[in-house]
Amino acid sequence: AVEIRRQLAQAQPHAFNPHLAGSLNNLGAMLSALGRREEALQATQEALDLYRAQAQPNAFTPDLANALETQGSILQAMERFSEAQKTFAEGIELLAPSFQRLPQVFAEWMQNLVDGYTLSCQALGVEPDAELLGPVVAKLREMMRDA
Repeated sequence: AVEIRRQLAQAQPHAFNPHLAGSLNNLGAMLSALGRREEALQATQEALDLYRAQAQPNAFTPDLANALETQGSILQAMERFSEAQKTFAEGIELLAPSFQRLPQVFAEWMQNLVDGYTLSCQALGVEPDAELLGPVVAKLREMMRDA
């Protein structure tokens, strides 16, 4: 999929770069599951770069946050907890407005980001940023009560 989408993106980058980024993110997750974390990190970094370079980056904010979650998980598996913490925090910050507007749509992504961030903080022996997590965790708890 990456190779096909890379060819399409060469011909029409505006149309196909987001699809290429999605495939690269998926590839990164699969490579990480196979223990090939350096390659996984490269694939997810390319995905992040493509999402950030979009002409309308706000249109791809949820996808960017998802790719940050993937990269954070890879960094955690590599025991690079400081980088993972920052990556998860960026994902939380980016996804928070969409999550507050449409919590049912983004709850699973947000929960994964929060869990990754919290685990990274624990590994580093630091307290999670209450300002960052406060509104998000409150909304997640509200959703659990209402379920």
